[in-house]
Amino acid sequence: MKYLWTTLLPLCCLGAGPEAESFFSSREWGHDYLRQVSPEGIWYADANKMWQNDSALCWAGVTANLLVWGGWAHYVESQGLAEFPHAEDSVMDYYQQCWGDVGFRADQGFLWFTDGSSYSQAPQGGKLLAGRLNARELVLAYAFKEHPPEIEFMLLKAFFQAGFGVSMSVHSGATLHEITLWGYEDRGDEGFFIYFSNTDDCNGGKPYGARENGPKQLTRTQLVFDAEKGEYYLMDRAFRANQLRLFRQFDKYLIGEPETPDDARPLEYDQVRYGRIDGADDIDWYRIDAAPGDSVAVSAALLKPDHTMRLQASVYDESGKSLYASQWATDEIAPPPFKADGPLHIAISGRLSVSDDMLSDVYTVTVRQSAPAK
Repeated sequence: MKYLWTTLLPLCCLGAGPEAESFFSSREWGHDYLRQVSPEGIWYADANKMWQNDSALCWAGVTANLLVWGGWAHYVESQGLAEFPHAEDSVMDYYQQCWGDVGFRADQGFLWFTDGSSYSQAPQGGKLLAGRLNARELVLAYAFKEHPPEIEFMLLKAFFQAGFGVSMSVHSGATLHEITLWGYEDRGDEGFFIYFSNTDDCNGGKPYGARENGPKQLTRTQLVFDAEKGEYYLMDRAFRANQLRLFRQFDKYLIGEPETPDDARPLEYDQVRYGRIDGADDIDWYRIDAAPGDSVAVSAALLKPDHTMRLQASVYDESGKSLYASQWATDEIAPPPFKADGPLHIAISGRLSVSDDMLSDVYTVTVRQSAPAK
């Protein structure tokens, strides 16, 4: 398995993005387990403090948000290992029950929750997938101040495009705080903006009972660089950027289990959904609820072809009958449309790239409804 931190800087050679380029984790990579949607149509998670013995638990809220979005909490529930009836709010409650009101870090909180490898003095609990994966291969802490904006912003964009859950630790005065990043908007000369949820937003320091009753909010702000200090700031907040914490999304491949059609991620017509080949023999399943008679065109493409990674797309009906299997391709698969008799399952498989570029194993899959089949 490739490590997350291999060969970061070459990504900066991709060049500057076009004006008004945007990318959102929950749009491109899916929002299968999220409950909140902003007025702009962006799905997100936002576990908030109740201000009752949880004032230091921003890291727990951030980790809860990304465990839910990334599918980790859903898998734990599906195995009967824990129950999270209120999604990220219940996951944050779980951290509070085990940790109390203690400051920590989101990346270490992820390790504790999954395989318990955070550190020796961590409290009881967690370790929900102990012995089934090496969680340290799935997280990364990256200092967000090493390079000038044309490099740091390109790296941040690449982390989103590569499918990582992204959090940012920030300094608020003398206090270290954590927020959950959900996407970016690159407007060229007008600036670089990020979208985030914040465990402290809108609460006013007042308790409001059960965590799931708390306010939910997605915030947009410009990320600016102070050249004199060599630091990055959130323009309309008293926040100085410190570190990014990155988390891989859940895939059964990471715990040594194959995906099946029952694990299929939902697709909608014309949605461009991102995915990742996590290793040799990894197969990702998707489902489109096509109606009988729909003329369906399935396409898949590598995000950054390097001529060593190869991709294949296969389509099956609900009975498991094979309707189409592409040749192995090094760039794009675009078979002709065919008539569907009902819902379809799509399997995307890959033969791994030898590149250390974190985007080389990322692909997109799209299903379009073409003119009615005859």
